[in-house]
Amino acid sequence: SGAETPARLVHWRDKPQQSDPCQLTIREHEGIVNAVAFSPCGKWVASGSDDMTIKICSAGTGEVKCTLTGHSGLVWSVAFSPDGTRVVS
Repeated sequence: SGAETPARLVHWRDKPQQSDPCQLTIREHEGIVNAVAFSPCGKWVASGSDDMTIKICSAGTGEVKCTLTGHSGLVWSVAFSPDGTRVVS
C-alpha cells in the first residue's frame, strides 16, 4: 500500500510559527470558531464564529482582510463559491 500524506493542521489559538508552515493562527474572533473553509485558489480562509462574524484571512499569514457582520446568530458554516468570489454562511 502507498504511504499516507500527513494531514495539515490549523491552530486557531496559537501564534503562527515560522518553523511550521502548516500552522495558521487567526486571533481576531471574539468567540469560538465553528467553521473554516479555504478558497478554491488556496489564498484565503473564511472562518465563522460564535461572535456572529465571518473573517476572511490570508491563508499564508493569517492577517484578517475583512470582517463580515450582520448575522443574527452564531455562524455554524462557511463556504466559498466555486469561483472564489462569494462566501455563504
